[in-house]
Amino acid sequence: MRRLICLITIGGACLGAFLVATASAAQDLRFAPEIAIEATAFSSEPQFAGQHDGPTGAMILTGDLSWRSAGRSFQFVLEPYARLDAQDDDRTYGDLRRGYVRYFADRWDVTLGWDRVFWGVVESVNVVDVINQRDALENADLDEKLGQPMLRFSTQTDLGVFDIYYMPRFRERAFVGAESRNRLPAPVDDSRATFDRDGGSEAPDYAFRYANRFGAVDLGLTYFHGTSRAPLLTLDGATGVFVPRYQEQRQIGLDLQYTADAWLWKLELADVEIGDDAFIAGVGGLEYTFFDVGGSGRDIGIIGEYLYDDRTVGLSPSTPFDDDVFLGTRITWNDTQDTELLAGAIIDRDTRATQFSAEFQRRIGDSNLLEIELRGVDAKTDPLLTALEDDTSMTVRWRRFF
Repeated sequence: MRRLICLITIGGACLGAFLVATASAAQDLRFAPEIAIEATAFSSEPQFAGQHDGPTGAMILTGDLSWRSAGRSFQFVLEPYARLDAQDDDRTYGDLRRGYVRYFADRWDVTLGWDRVFWGVVESVNVVDVINQRDALENADLDEKLGQPMLRFSTQTDLGVFDIYYMPRFRERAFVGAESRNRLPAPVDDSRATFDRDGGSEAPDYAFRYANRFGAVDLGLTYFHGTSRAPLLTLDGATGVFVPRYQEQRQIGLDLQYTADAWLWKLELADVEIGDDAFIAGVGGLEYTFFDVGGSGRDIGIIGEYLYDDRTVGLSPSTPFDDDVFLGTRITWNDTQDTELLAGAIIDRDTRATQFSAEFQRRIGDSNLLEIELRGVDAKTDPLLTALEDDTSMTVRWRRFF
């Protein structure tokens, strides 16, 4: 089924490109396809029987097609995404990351279609970022997002920028299967998913954001009411699988960033109600950058953040980030190849469990990008992380832009 979805995604993208190209002047059209080949190797044998052993490979097809009308009032954007995994059928899938039409007026615009939205300022975990469903098939860090169907109205005023979102349909989270690496202790049966809200996945979501800059301070205030993107997972002892339950969620959020020369002070706070639980989640910290270190042209940033969450276990979707510290670094070479490295670790202050990652990228020529990613977990005694402890991996990815 997921291979069929991939083919449909690719076919829809080609059809959209053809329609736009035939209806538009060439100078108004931009088409930038992309193909990527990746290989992943694991440091240990799999923890669970039946999991894939040895390296894995995949091909990714994506791209960005955009068109702007002659009067610059209308914009069309299409960004399909298809992943074809050589070993793991559960990680072969297609998605429409973006596919929308936008109308621009003097001080307002309206977007209709599929889009990805980012809220937040911190580096480790963005507790205010709730619009899009997370892509659990791409990697265990959940830093990739699925496209979300929406109607968005945005206006710029003297008081700031106001965004209003209406989302007519909820997208369930897809989980990897029993044979996949980086999986939960038991498989998730998506077919048994339940919803607390009337209408299930058809119940609409609503959101609002206000943003403005006051001197050196960037401020964002957000509100969300809808279905929680993360499900509450309950283990069915009879079948040995997790059953997802999607609860109703209300959330008020704040994101704040203060810039002072080489310093960035960051804060995200969320007042959350999910089902019968109410809690506060927050991440705060700083980033300091040493510019042109030793006359080398390199900039080195040092990042430190504290993560807090007081949700009740069993009432809300689980999180390992309840009392943790994030330490990281960002190195920018400032060269013609756009070489960058971002590395860090999240450490639980109670169990000392550690999640670490490093992401390196370097452009090769004008049309190629090399990416190397390292991800791993030292679970200690943390029950939420023990299933991932043998899945430390390195991924090498080659991207080609056309």
